[in-house]
Amino acid sequence: MLTETLIALGAAGGTAVVEAATTDVWNTAKDRVARLFGGDPKQVTILEARLEDTHERLAAAPADQVDQVREQQTQVWTTRLQDLLEEQPDTAPALQELLDDLAENSGMTHTATALGTRGAAVGDNADIRASPGSAEPTR
Repeated sequence: MLTETLIALGAAGGTAVVEAATTDVWNTAKDRVARLFGGDPKQVTILEARLEDTHERLAAAPADQVDQVREQQTQVWTTRLQDLLEEQPDTAPALQELLDDLAENSGMTHTATALGTRGAAVGDNADIRASPGSAEPTR
């Protein structure tokens, strides 16, 4: 079972993979994600093909479907990364390092935070405000 921190890290990783797929850092990101999963050379080749498929889907998506394709691919990579973290929790530091490097080298941002039962993970930019009385506890 994944901890909340690893769930959030996997979600941030899924978002970062998809964001990187349309940037100048894609080849570096693709190589590092493939190495993160490790395994024998055949598995790495399969993973690289999956990553390239994500890149191609985003590049080929009609303008009115880009957001939908982006959301689908983000879910795919979030699931894959969360599965990896569940099977190999020792890969978490390498994933965090990859996210940090992508943020530093591409201007992308990521958030991986442990959340309680009433939390929300937010990627990209968000403006969250509470008006008087809107955040009062319910009983």
